[in-house]
Amino acid sequence: MKRKTGTQPSATTSVSLLRRVRVCTLCVNYLLHGARPVLQFCRNARILIAGLAPGRRVHESGVQFDNASGDRLRAWMGVSRYDFYDATKVAILLMGFCYPETGRSGVCSRDRNARWPCVNHC
Repeated sequence: MKRKTGTQPSATTSVSLLRRVRVCTLCVNYLLHGARPVLQFCRNARILIAGLAPGRRVHESGVQFDNASGDRLRAWMGVSRYDFYDATKVAILLMGFCYPETGRSGVCSRDRNARWPCVNHC
């Protein structure tokens, strides 16, 4: 069944999707550090922050933007840490929900982009 443009999914659908994502292990065989989907979502959130994939620190803590770049982002947005981590106010969704490991780029290491099986599945 196709939704009308501009309408929100039902609360039941949102909760069901969140449950499925949080227990997803689709990419576990590709991830050295295992699967740990990280997201923050409430269908009523007024702000959505979209990104590529969580980094190593997010994978370890389970908290997105819990670093200096998050401090800068919150300052730029004029949002307190308390409000930023309130899912009813700010949703944080990434293209890939798990840390995709570190790759080599020239002479320095950097986090890889989201794995495509995850992107296409989610």
